[in-house]
Amino acid sequence: IKPEQLKKIRKQIQRIETQLNLSHRKSDFILPLAEGITCAGGTLGTLAMEKWGNPDSTRQRRITLGSYITAGAGCGAYLGHQLMPKIFKGKVRNRYFWDGASGIGGAILGGGIYFLLHSVINPYQDPTRNPVDEYGP
Repeated sequence: IKPEQLKKIRKQIQRIETQLNLSHRKSDFILPLAEGITCAGGTLGTLAMEKWGNPDSTRQRRITLGSYITAGAGCGAYLGHQLMPKIFKGKVRNRYFWDGASGIGGAILGGGIYFLLHSVINPYQDPTRNPVDEYGP
């Protein structure tokens, strides 16, 4: 390789590294912000639906489930973004993967908590299922 070509290659590498560092700094601000907003929105939606929602409404049950899943995804991704680099001490090579995996895990956990609370501990009573009137079932 000629010295001129080597200089060009080094400049290209340096330019790419600069762009990657800039991208990393931007995503280190924007990602946690988006994850925190998602976590807060899901949590507020969950609290609102649990307090003021009608458990007999199928539509509102779906909104409540969505709120649990959204809160789990946002909070899980945020915690993954903050904790994974500290747990693995700099061995995290792809933070986007860990954010995504933590978000998916949080969403599954949020949905599981919803089903645990509403199916096992305090099941909804659906008045249309097995109706009983004064003449029997």
